[in-house]
Amino acid sequence: MSPNTATQVKDTIREYVTDLAEEGSITVNDDEDLMKLLDSLQILRLVSEVADHFSIEIDNGDLTPENFGSVERIAEFVTRKQC
Repeated sequence: MSPNTATQVKDTIREYVTDLAEEGSITVNDDEDLMKLLDSLQILRLVSEVADHFSIEIDNGDLTPENFGSVERIAEFVTRKQC
């Protein structure tokens, strides 16, 4: 799979977060704190979706707010993993 642009990665992650939040049509900003928006099960589902969609391996040590705290941070993490 070819690397995605930062915009594509963010759009995909934003779509997953919106679906997981189950609050109808919400708007998720790139820097919004996902730890406050999603519960622990939703975050694990997001991690699984990100790993599957972007064909990356996510280790337990990667599951930190620094990597998964916002759409922006997840996009940066995905970009690093795809290199």
